Amino acid sequence: VWQRIDARARSTWPGYLRAHSAVWSLVAVLALGAAGYAGSALARAHVQADREAIVVTYLVDLDPRVQAVLKP
Repeated sequence: VWQRIDARARSTWPGYLRAHSAVWSLVAVLALGAAGYAGSALARAHVQADREAIVVTYLVDLDPRVQAVLKP
């Protein structure tokens, strides 16, 4: 056990990254994909809310009572 601990103590960070580059690349791709999907979903929710607000404002402005300056 101590021989393995001593062998790993001599390893360096660049050596570790070279040995595990595929795993860390996969982790990075998954993290970026999840962040991209979450950002896209958030943007779609904002667009939907903005669209609804614009439609309501447009329809209120088309109300004939508002155009005739009458009290609703």
